[in-house]
Amino acid sequence: MYNAPAKYNIKGAVINVILDKGSTEETALQGEAGVDYLQKHFATGKAHANLLYSTSNLTVDFLVNGEKGRYFEGENIMARHTLENSVTEVYQSGRGNGRINSGDMRLGVDYKLKNEDKLSAAYTLGGNNIKKNRVAETSFSVLQDAETSDQRFSRTTGEDKVTLHNIRVQYDGHTGITAGMDFTRYCSPSFQNFLENRGQETLTDMQNNSKQNISQWALFANHTHTFATGWTLNYGVHGGYTSSKTYIDYLYNKGNGYEPEPDLLENNTQKEYTGNLFAEVSKDFGEHFSATASLKGEYFRSDYNSNGSKSTLWNDWTFFPNASLSYVFTPQHILQLNVNSDKTYPSYWEITPQITPINSYSVVMGNPALKPYRSYEGQFLYILKQKYTFMVFAQYEPDYFAQLPYQSSTELKNVFRYENMDYNLTAGIGAVIPFRIGEFMNSQFTAQGIRMRQKLDHFNDISFDNSKYLGQFFLNNTFTLSKSRPNLKLDLNGYYITGAVQGIYDLGSVYNVSAGLKWQFANDKATVLLKCDNIFRSNIPKKIEINQANQYSRLTKIDDTRCVTVSFIWKFGGYKTKKHDKVDTSRFGK
Repeated sequence: MYNAPAKYNIKGAVINVILDKGSTEETALQGEAGVDYLQKHFATGKAHANLLYSTSNLTVDFLVNGEKGRYFEGENIMARHTLENSVTEVYQSGRGNGRINSGDMRLGVDYKLKNEDKLSAAYTLGGNNIKKNRVAETSFSVLQDAETSDQRFSRTTGEDKVTLHNIRVQYDGHTGITAGMDFTRYCSPSFQNFLENRGQETLTDMQNNSKQNISQWALFANHTHTFATGWTLNYGVHGGYTSSKTYIDYLYNKGNGYEPEPDLLENNTQKEYTGNLFAEVSKDFGEHFSATASLKGEYFRSDYNSNGSKSTLWNDWTFFPNASLSYVFTPQHILQLNVNSDKTYPSYWEITPQITPINSYSVVMGNPALKPYRSYEGQFLYILKQKYTFMVFAQYEPDYFAQLPYQSSTELKNVFRYENMDYNLTAGIGAVIPFRIGEFMNSQFTAQGIRMRQKLDHFNDISFDNSKYLGQFFLNNTFTLSKSRPNLKLDLNGYYITGAVQGIYDLGSVYNVSAGLKWQFANDKATVLLKCDNIFRSNIPKKIEINQANQYSRLTKIDDTRCVTVSFIWKFGGYKTKKHDKVDTSRFGK
């Protein structure tokens, strides 16, 4: 299904596999364990273990993952900053590294009652600790006065911590009723020290402490009823409540130790209330035509309290229509039409009025005026021989937001902030062509031609209306080198994208080639994987440029995404990997 029905609570495409309900009379224990070694600029190690215990009416699954390693990043920037009647040329070289320790675990229990009802419960615990260190050398030169030059050095050190708890309980009844509860607790304290020097002179010595605590509740209930006429009605409700508390302080060392800056203190609470009602109908009209249509109404209210000042960020109703129509001329010729709509909300950190320095030239700022944006998408597909797919698609997103840089007109600062655009519009055509050569080669080629346009009439003191035609090409290949002893498969995948725009950014082309060798032995219980991703270090645009009105800069990112991975996995008891819904943390953290 290219457009998932509302009852699945899933955005986008989904494959729904309905398995025979077999019974397990004997107790069974299955499992898997694995380790990974990853080598980029620095090395990283990962490990995981999964256990599955099942009886005739009880299933218990447990998984644990861990990661420990280091990362490296860097960029070079050249900018021409217009300030009043002069132009300053900025050259900056930034490098960073850090250490990451992360892990998560999940314990799930499914119990089947005698009447085939099922009760499920799961607990997820996750967390990470990141220690970071960044340095940058920045030079400012006034073009009209070649002798005027300012050299600065900055260093940023800090530590971010995250702890997450999630509990989910769900009841699935044999009469078509599904109901449940979901609770998430998220805590993220952070510390940063920013030091900026000009020669022996200290310009800024600042400490920044922040903390984000989020509690999120959700209750839901769905019911599906099939009538004798062949119509299926699915309807449900979903209610949610979220409390987000954010605290930020800034302390400056002006010669007498670190002293707080009361005017920059931020202590806010955001409380959100949501209520959803949806109804969906579906029917197969004979052997040729089938249709599914739904309408969801959402009430959303967000109350905001910043340092004692109360306001309402959002308070509105939104309706989301969705439909999927399919007509089968013959099994060799199928037409599908999919229409869906959705809404995306900014993270809690993005709307917090905070200022985080990156280096002597760039800062990240929050935007309390940021609004959510809606998405309206349509697809028309023709499926030939149940293999080849040809499509026409379009997507319109009013108030679309993205993080954009802006060279300030009042000071030599490059400000990164999330901004709402007037709209983001994409439209295009595409094709998916699978092909194979015997049992040796199994491939899939995907091609898309797209026109994208992003427009914003009031972006600080300028505006933009940027569009671009681009092509996207993907080729995935699996080669079966040997099916028995040894069992060897080779994956060779690649893509090429001609370019794109993001706000005032003009992005150049990118491509990526990756390869992987898979060896299974010991009756397929053991697997060794050797992979190399981004072989040619080419999946970051070579051109990242801004040349809009009086804004000009070029950014070159240091690509540290090429990675060689060696993995070993051992399975026992006939274990097969089980997919679990991930905890939604899209609005949490920085």
